[in-house]
Amino acid sequence: MARGLLVVVLAVSAATCRIGDLIGNSKPAVLAVQYSDNILKDSSAFGSTAIRSDTVGVSNIGGGELKWRASVKNSSPWLTLDPDTGTAGQTPTLKVSFDPSGLDIGRYADTVIVEAVSGTGSLSVPLEYFIHPCLTTPIGLDDSVTTSLTTADCAALHKPRGWFTRLFQINNGTVNDSLTIDVTAAYDAFVAFDTSLNAAAAPFKQSDNCLGVGSDPCLYYQKLPRNGIYYVEVTSADSADTGAFTVRVLHPRKPDLPDSLDQRLATDSTTPVVPGGVVSQQSVVLTAVLSDPDLGDSLQLQAEVVPTGTGFSVPTALGAKVRNGSRAYVVQSALNDNTGYHWRLRAVDQTGRPGDWQVFPSDPAFNVQSGHDPTFANANQYQSNGTTVIPVGDTANGTTVVFKAQLNDVDAGNQLSLQIEAEPVGTAFDSNATAASAPVAAGATATVTISALTIGGN
Repeated sequence: MARGLLVVVLAVSAATCRIGDLIGNSKPAVLAVQYSDNILKDSSAFGSTAIRSDTVGVSNIGGGELKWRASVKNSSPWLTLDPDTGTAGQTPTLKVSFDPSGLDIGRYADTVIVEAVSGTGSLSVPLEYFIHPCLTTPIGLDDSVTTSLTTADCAALHKPRGWFTRLFQINNGTVNDSLTIDVTAAYDAFVAFDTSLNAAAAPFKQSDNCLGVGSDPCLYYQKLPRNGIYYVEVTSADSADTGAFTVRVLHPRKPDLPDSLDQRLATDSTTPVVPGGVVSQQSVVLTAVLSDPDLGDSLQLQAEVVPTGTGFSVPTALGAKVRNGSRAYVVQSALNDNTGYHWRLRAVDQTGRPGDWQVFPSDPAFNVQSGHDPTFANANQYQSNGTTVIPVGDTANGTTVVFKAQLNDVDAGNQLSLQIEAEPVGTAFDSNATAASAPVAAGATATVTISALTIGGN
């Protein structure tokens, strides 16, 4: 801004001067003041307490020494001068301070008088001070503003005098839309959401916490009653508290990706199934930790489980609701026997809004083999040399007989053993094995040798 310059030349009395004195004297002192424009102006927000200040330059643009003093013409209590006396060119600049404490909205005026101590001249500096209503800062939907609450801010609308506030204006609210307001602050904050700036009416919604916890307030899922402008007020829970903060105005957000994915046996929901492993039931439990940036949301775990080689398309199972940040479970049943599966999970909030899918990295993730009985084939009995077949009903040439059979099991990975129960003719079987082979893989031939058979027995 341009600086105004007012100048007055101090009169010099010559009633008793000699001609030589007049000729030899230096230039007279000349008082000058400098300030912004033609009037010194400032302003503050209603209810603020931060001191505003400006300066008035006092100088001597003539010769000699010039001592000055300053005063407030109408002694306004909101106006102070520092220093109020001095010597031009030596004393610090005259500072004019404006104090908004206790002032109502309106225009205030006074005048600073700067005069020479010698009484030979003075200058007037007109002042105007405006106390303005609270101003608003625009904030868009799904946007945030990071700023600070200070003593220069205006009086809180819904708190006693002495609380400060920042006001934010949402210009494009739509009826039945749902908004979330949250504040993260370096102090104990308070937030209000309203349809007007009427301090006499209770706000539409307000909070000094988030879902009953902490000092960073939030207001979740505020349904807008009409189209138009809405206001967010950010103030403090305690008087005169100030500090940095971030305010966000958000639509409901989708849940985060599921975390810590796992697969477990359906029999107890705790025993893990290793990637690519086998389950012997035709159901499986899938689990993950679910979270959502909207802290008040409850969440469900949704799964899609399909045979290996089949592409994903639609969900196949949905679990029970859990709290935000908790581990969730879902049971996938009606699985096909002898089939490998792969799967993916996502979180769904209480409004039905789904998050993104997270695919379990192993394919197949597991294989279903639901406990089939093993079978055998090509069974035969041999003399003690293990190669000469003993026809059915024929005679062994000693007390040792060898039995062989190919063992099979559709449940892949099982180890199988051939068990033989041999009893004398006329003795009933009791289901207790006389001997058993070493374990073999499915498809292999197992061998059992029974010795010390009774001579003459069958």
